[in-house]
Amino acid sequence: MDLLDRKLLTALQRDFPLTVMPFQSLARKLGTDEKNVLDRTARLKEQGVIRQISAIFDSASIGYQSTLIAFKVPAKKLTETAALISANPGVSHNYERSGKYNLWFTLTLPKGKDLRAEAQKLADAVSIIDWLFLPAIRTFKINFQLDLTGTAKNAPAAIKAPAKPSARRTIKVPQNFIRELQKDLPIVSRPYKQIARALTVTESEVVARIKKYIDSGAIRRIAAVLRHNKAGFPANVMVAWAPPENLKDDLARYAVRQQKISHCYERPSLGKWPYSVYTMIHGKTMAECSRVIKTVSTQSGVKEFSLLPTVREFKKVRVQYYS
Repeated sequence: MDLLDRKLLTALQRDFPLTVMPFQSLARKLGTDEKNVLDRTARLKEQGVIRQISAIFDSASIGYQSTLIAFKVPAKKLTETAALISANPGVSHNYERSGKYNLWFTLTLPKGKDLRAEAQKLADAVSIIDWLFLPAIRTFKINFQLDLTGTAKNAPAAIKAPAKPSARRTIKVPQNFIRELQKDLPIVSRPYKQIARALTVTESEVVARIKKYIDSGAIRRIAAVLRHNKAGFPANVMVAWAPPENLKDDLARYAVRQQKISHCYERPSLGKWPYSVYTMIHGKTMAECSRVIKTVSTQSGVKEFSLLPTVREFKKVRVQYYS
């Protein structure tokens, strides 16, 4: 990838223009022409660097709930068990990680479904006895954006106290709009044309609705999601932290500042698994990730944590809402 590729990928993650012709707007920002941007985006998609370009919905705001689950799977059964779990349409992310609990996945279901009961069904189906049920109590940060230009800076120290997922109100978004907008956008000059035709509205109306639902919080943004390995970030580690109660918010405050930390959640602390704050770190090397961990530990004063590096990706897709 050359410098323009890296600038383009960064813009596709952060600043996808909310216009009828977004690639033309991107071209102006990058000092090139629309055809060059379209050709480069198509090539990066074919190479597997770009996973998808679409709306990123806030699941809790549009009537869904999710949880993180970890299974302790015998090594000889791991691949088979992972395949069975990945076959469930509610599972969007599924990874092998180092450690006692070696299969970690997310389960997303409509509100009204019993998440724990569904998780128990999955455990029973694959004969797993030892497992963790870890729904988010608080979400401090969700911002998976890889810095390919080396210009991103750490954020200010202050964070707002986030609402619990159960406390966030459901925003009424037409289901047909969600179904269309969650599809991978075509890499063409007018990518909303097909969506507009399906919804029998104009392209300008589609863009106006996107802006409306971004303002309301139902949509986080329109963005490209990259395959971190192909984008030059092969080192990925989840860190489970065990802060004392009086240091929990301090830990979150310092963690969300770090540009290389994409996710930060509070989850229940269990007797057999005493960790309550989870961060996801993406780096070019494990040494780079280790420096981030050391910084957060030093600044927050939290010394007890467990490293859960990604070993294998079994599944990573966008949740298909109302499909």
